[in-house]
Amino acid sequence: MANPQIDRLRKNIGTVFLGDTRSVDLLLTAMFARGHVLIEDVPGVGKTVLARALSRSIDCKFTRIQLTPDLLPSDVLGVSVFNSIAQTFDFKPGPIFANIVLADEINRTTPRTQSAEHKILTTQPGRLALDQLKPVMTADEVVAIQDSATQIRMDTSIVDYVLDLADATRRHEQLHLGVSPRGALALTQACQAAALVSGREYVTPDDVKTLFIPCCAHRVVSKTYLHNGDVAATSRVLQTVLDRIPAPR
Repeated sequence: MANPQIDRLRKNIGTVFLGDTRSVDLLLTAMFARGHVLIEDVPGVGKTVLARALSRSIDCKFTRIQLTPDLLPSDVLGVSVFNSIAQTFDFKPGPIFANIVLADEINRTTPRTQSAEHKILTTQPGRLALDQLKPVMTADEVVAIQDSATQIRMDTSIVDYVLDLADATRRHEQLHLGVSPRGALALTQACQAAALVSGREYVTPDDVKTLFIPCCAHRVVSKTYLHNGDVAATSRVLQTVLDRIPAPR
């Protein structure tokens, strides 16, 4: 059964983020699985808008850290400032003390232009609609949904499927480092959250297939990457693992 709160949250984000709806579902899946998200794409396609839309939609504090080369630990954590009146040091918290933190422009490359659909140009979601976006979910409600995600049923055959996939990566001849037990746990939690976002009370093999690469590609190291820096190699290798390991019926 569909969760009306999640549907309302998805629609609210969709009013300002006009990109791929799958990105929204993956973002919500990660949040309800208590995970983190690495959003990779060319500049100017709405990554910051997506993050800000989520934070405004759940009435949470949002901060953005610009990852410039001169970034210092105090720029993230905060700094203690001496109070001459009280003769004490007062801690001024940095941007990491927030519900949603956007670490922006990691390894930024040369900007490339992209054409955009007519609606993006006319509504300017990053400047206009985003400022008008109202929260549709509280932080407490987010935590409650996160707790309910752990109750989503996973058949033992699906758990075995996750373990088989992880084990196959550790034995793969093209991988220097495979999926760790922690990575398998993260995939399991993501699958439960994905089922919840989809309005189901149980995990399906398709949930595992859909999330295996998004959850695990950054957790493995390919030998090709070590030799020539091919960052896309891990996704290709994981796809071969998916193709090789039979899913439960």
